[in-house]
Amino acid sequence: MMLRDVPAKYKNGRIVNRGLLIIVCLLIFTSATIAQTDEGLRLREMTVEGLPDLEDNGALPLVDLIQGSRYSLHELNDARDTLRVRLRTLPAYPYATLQSFTIESLAGGRSVNLHVKIDHGPIVWVRSLALSGPSAGLEKEILSELRTVEGAAFRQKVWQGDMLATTELLRENGYPFAAVTAEQIAPTFGADTVHVDLILNVQPGARVSLQRVEFAGLKVTKASTARHAARIRESLYHPDQVEAARRRLLRTEWFLNVSQGEVFADRDGKYGVLFHVEEQRTSSVAGALGYAADDEGLAGSLDATLSNLFGGGRAFDLHWRRDGSDSRAFSVAYMEPFVFGQQLSAKLHLSQEVRDSQYVAVEFGGELGAQVADEWTVSGSLRRKSITADSLAVEDDSTDYTLVGVGVAVEYDSRDRRTNPRSGAHVRIGSERLFLSGTRLVYVPGEATPREEDLAGMYRSEFGLELSVPVQGDWVGFAAINGVDVSAGGDERPPIAEWEQLGGASTVRGFSERSLLAPRVGWGSVELRRLLDARSRAYVLFDGVVLDMEVETRWEWSYGVGVQVDTGIGLLNIAVAVPGGEGFSAAVVHAQATARF
Repeated sequence: MMLRDVPAKYKNGRIVNRGLLIIVCLLIFTSATIAQTDEGLRLREMTVEGLPDLEDNGALPLVDLIQGSRYSLHELNDARDTLRVRLRTLPAYPYATLQSFTIESLAGGRSVNLHVKIDHGPIVWVRSLALSGPSAGLEKEILSELRTVEGAAFRQKVWQGDMLATTELLRENGYPFAAVTAEQIAPTFGADTVHVDLILNVQPGARVSLQRVEFAGLKVTKASTARHAARIRESLYHPDQVEAARRRLLRTEWFLNVSQGEVFADRDGKYGVLFHVEEQRTSSVAGALGYAADDEGLAGSLDATLSNLFGGGRAFDLHWRRDGSDSRAFSVAYMEPFVFGQQLSAKLHLSQEVRDSQYVAVEFGGELGAQVADEWTVSGSLRRKSITADSLAVEDDSTDYTLVGVGVAVEYDSRDRRTNPRSGAHVRIGSERLFLSGTRLVYVPGEATPREEDLAGMYRSEFGLELSVPVQGDWVGFAAINGVDVSAGGDERPPIAEWEQLGGASTVRGFSERSLLAPRVGWGSVELRRLLDARSRAYVLFDGVVLDMEVETRWEWSYGVGVQVDTGIGLLNIAVAVPGGEGFSAAVVHAQATARF
């Protein structure tokens, strides 16, 4: 049938449908074009030629633009007019003019670079430089710190930095209320040059000697306990001293937040520093569960900590663990943070460890520590350890003996917080001398009675370093290096009960709890962490260990990922690590949950 034979109503309907289809396509294309236009152009960078003060994207704040943000073409053109006007406000370049403003299209028109060329005109020179105001007798020190000098070109950024540096110098000399301003800069215009006479007005305010420390927000912690922890002595105000006190308060783990110290004066004219604090739940119960695909099977631990008891900073710890089918341990400890109200801490502990077919170890002792300087602690320890051979089996290493150990240690801690540090270091170096008390009995297979043998004195040395370094934004690099050396006099090998035990969530992940033993060990960890909040993080990890067992030296390593999440009622930490050279089927999973109350 020819088209002319089609009824008119059908021909008209077909024409209408085609028209509607064309209109719909146009609407879709227009909407996509509008959406792409509304999305804007991403600004990658803004380069400036001819004006050093505005290089390296320094002109962006001057035109109210942000690198990486999206802008319409109209907004970018407005930035040209804004820059032309604001160039006249730069004191260093009163004759600066905008020569060109180019928008370079990139990535198919979705991104742009801005290229600006400026004629700075005559340079402004510093003709004279003087101080006004009391200056607190620090004129020579202030002038020596200034980077702006007579006869040199004037730079606004350098001049502003000089004012900040002068303020900081006064604060470091006991003037927290110091105010430093620049008097009106009046350029003198010559035929071909411009000169300025600069005057820095210094008002130091009152010199402050701190005599009090106060806190706002305490509910559980006693004010006297918080003062002991802050350790601010009566002395001339120094900002570093106040900041160090704030960091010490955070490291106690009693507070979630501690504000910057605020200097105040009471009605008697005495000065002090005030910290606003937010307390947190300090006691906790932590349970850990580990699983390895071998005969060790399940392993776990339970830790209960009662911290800051009665607001006095005291702590009581209870620990139980099962490393596998043949190893378990139990310990309790009590810590008094300020003995007799002094910067002395005391700790008492009692523990028992059972290794089937080998030995039962019972130990008790104490430690006394003293704060000798900011972030430094020196401690001494005394302990008694008794080893009894397992009565169910006798092996070559079965023995009974008692040791008395005397040790010293030095500790340095500059971390901003313990749980999830962003920056700072923690170092501990210790040495211990172990003496045999009484007689050592050695059980020999096949002999009815044990032999009496001498056990030469032993030495135990340890070293530990943890370092957190901010990388960029919320990314933090973490590294830890540790070492333990247990040695006996002469060529004698230390008993196996004195060997260091490694493996597990707190040492070398990728191995079962305490499955690595040696008298001389060194181990380390490297992590790249993404901090999610003050207590949470996600991370990738690499652990390594070297075990020196005299007859051989063994190297092990593992890698994996982990996450620590603050659930509101506590922390959940899960790490999965694979031993080096093994497949994912050999991966070890460590899961730990900590509830706070």
